[in-house]
Amino acid sequence: EGSRRSNLLNAAARLFREKGFEATTVRDIAGAVDMGSGSPFCHFRSKQHILGCIVQEGMAAALASVETLMAQH
Repeated sequence: EGSRRSNLLNAAARLFREKGFEATTVRDIAGAVDMGSGSPFCHFRSKQHILGCIVQEGMAAALASVETLMAQH
């Protein structure tokens, strides 16, 4: 379950970078991970929710990196 969600987020992030947020559809994201077009909605409420999760995970990863660097000094 978690890996499918993660796969969706990774595919969405790549597609958003390549095509832009507006041009990317949920169908595009689902197709990139070999899911049916409605399947992402089992994990996310909307395309905007997917983007929010990408941003949130990116910020968490950045914060973890900064905390690791701070602990080393």
